[in-house]
Amino acid sequence: MYINIDKFDISNLANEETLFHVANGYLGVRACFEDELSKDRSYSRGCYINGFYDESPISYGEKFHGYPDTKQSLINLPDVQSISLYIDGDNVNPFNCEMLAYSHQFNLEQGFVRRKYTLKDAKGREFTINTKRMASFVEKHLFILEYTVESHNFNGNIEIVSTVNGDVSNFFAKDDPRLASVAEKPLIEIDAYGAIDLLKLNAKAKNSQLKVYVGIVHEFTQGLEREGYSTATNALVKFKGSIEQNNPITITKLVLLADSYHNQNPADLIDEKIKEVRANGAAYYFYAQEEYLNQFWNVSRVIIKGDENVQNALDYNLYSLLASVGRDSKFSVSAKGLSGEGYEGHVFWDSETYVAPFFQFTQPQMAKTMLSYRYNILSYAKEQAKLLGHSKGALFPWRSIEGGECSTYYPAGSAQYHINGDVAYSFMQYFIATKDINFMNDMGAEVLLETARLWMDMGHYTDKGFCLDMVTGPDEYTCLVNNNFYTNAGAQYNLYAICHVMEILWNKGLGDHLKVSTAELDEFKKAADAMYLPYDDALGITCQDDSFLQKKKLDLNAIPKDKFPLLLHYHPLFLYRHQVCKQADVVLTYVMHKGIADEDVKAKSFKYYEDITTHDSSLSLCAYAIIAAQLGDTEKAERYFKETVDLDLNNTHKNTKDGIHTANMGGSYLTIAKGFAGISFEMDGINIAPNPIQAIKDYSFNFAYLGRTIKFNGTIEGFSIELIDGEDLSINVYGESITLSKDSIWEDTYK
Repeated sequence: MYINIDKFDISNLANEETLFHVANGYLGVRACFEDELSKDRSYSRGCYINGFYDESPISYGEKFHGYPDTKQSLINLPDVQSISLYIDGDNVNPFNCEMLAYSHQFNLEQGFVRRKYTLKDAKGREFTINTKRMASFVEKHLFILEYTVESHNFNGNIEIVSTVNGDVSNFFAKDDPRLASVAEKPLIEIDAYGAIDLLKLNAKAKNSQLKVYVGIVHEFTQGLEREGYSTATNALVKFKGSIEQNNPITITKLVLLADSYHNQNPADLIDEKIKEVRANGAAYYFYAQEEYLNQFWNVSRVIIKGDENVQNALDYNLYSLLASVGRDSKFSVSAKGLSGEGYEGHVFWDSETYVAPFFQFTQPQMAKTMLSYRYNILSYAKEQAKLLGHSKGALFPWRSIEGGECSTYYPAGSAQYHINGDVAYSFMQYFIATKDINFMNDMGAEVLLETARLWMDMGHYTDKGFCLDMVTGPDEYTCLVNNNFYTNAGAQYNLYAICHVMEILWNKGLGDHLKVSTAELDEFKKAADAMYLPYDDALGITCQDDSFLQKKKLDLNAIPKDKFPLLLHYHPLFLYRHQVCKQADVVLTYVMHKGIADEDVKAKSFKYYEDITTHDSSLSLCAYAIIAAQLGDTEKAERYFKETVDLDLNNTHKNTKDGIHTANMGGSYLTIAKGFAGISFEMDGINIAPNPIQAIKDYSFNFAYLGRTIKFNGTIEGFSIELIDGEDLSINVYGESITLSKDSIWEDTYK
């Protein structure tokens, strides 16, 4: 279980920094070369803590009521990965030496990254540098960097300098809306301390006033002399000694990070953790990492036989999801996880739509933590609703960290009201899969209620039905429309869900604290029943919105390949006035709400929208893969699936350098679970309707449902379902009820 690069390619280093980053849901470090003098060659020398942000004022040419005044951005924290090497006084690094051999490997089973390379300097000295990195899953504050130097043809003096540097900047790109547009040095009041046995540095974010604390201890080869000192922004320790041919020297850097956003007393916490780490040693944490991952893979891995590349890519994606998601309810998961600064570390709708389902299937407790984050920012969502003119309800911010809206372009930001439906959908899916009544009573029902109230406030009845005007759906090339199909379907589900949940709560004597009346629930149901879902009789397809089919089609074949993604080359108005989709919109609705259209309408709509969809968003391919599988187009489903699973490893969107695409990674799992296995969670329980496979000859995975562990296995000939753990269980297969028990396996052919 690993991914590997065995060629040194300077042009690919930015992507390597992302792909081989190490993270654990709390902290993340990009895979830059250690040598501090090589930092100008780094694309983004990043170290991050999930949710650690700074604030900055937003400047508008014309500012209107309700526009956000400030935004929050993930900031680059002190550089903890710096280690510089000197041989006989000469700095040697990958950029001033000849590269003789190179290997970069991510061990997904043991949870570390190893980079090994052999250099030849200008004086003919040949040596190998072997590094091993890990962000610990068992000690979330810990990052370990093991650095080994071995001489092949010389003896001499060696100096290794280990540094923590607080003088860092955030990455920016002024012409790409997916990145910050201004460079910032986010840290102030830097206080550094350097001694032979301890490095410390603490700093404060300029505007948010959040504090970060770093403590570093080292393990090292005996016989080395040490010298520690500090500057205004750095703390470092020098290791000096002699190096002999074929006699390696190793420095292991054990780095601890803590912050004031997640911890009440981070300074004391660092001191406590330093004692623990010194007592345990690096070897303990490497061993514990493998044990932790054994448990993770037992419940989370999808086994695919016959295609090693797909297996490795899927393993990488699922590991990356584990490494990206926050472990407390102060933060969920950003679009880029902890691998880079794309989208400024913001949480979007895709957290619930694409990432949370993976954990719902495999580790429900982590899905619950993600949803708890949404509950914790519900007060911000209520304020956002008021700011946008609503008298009641809650509207979740389009992009956020602590809870406030950070989107500056409302047509493709705050207008995406569908985020309410996405959050509500995720709460309901979790409840169906777990029957966690206490969580629903304490948190979930209130979220469902306040989002439902928002729909009632913004919607209105016409001769068409209950309508939602002036919204933007998932397709960001079509903005500010009436009755976006995806948005209306999500609102309908939300309204039905709160009615369903309140009935359950009241039957158990719960839910009175929510102060909702039967009359209000009746209004919810009336609106849901009357929800307008646009349909075109002439074409026999679902309309993306009221006006989409009236626009001129954009001929994608006539656009040069170097003009994609379109958002970087065409004015938004040009895109808005054409039939062109950035990503799945109608098709994604079919993924979320399986019974919302019959098969004939789905097939016609799939073909229609496929022809005008650019897939410029990484969130799109998996939706097309899932629906292609459900429509029986196995060849197309598997092709879209492979494009999904390989997106980051092959850098097909040309921006992996800015960070991984966590939603797409979640989508690769959903293609298996919802597309090929055909698993859906409906209001009345689980239904499994598997779909045929062809090139993928055999696959299997375990998933959680109502406290049980169920194994699904699909082959070319058919499928089997097995209860691995838990009491007997009734489920629906192709709409018919069957009973699973531990002493038998249900086997069937595709229908």
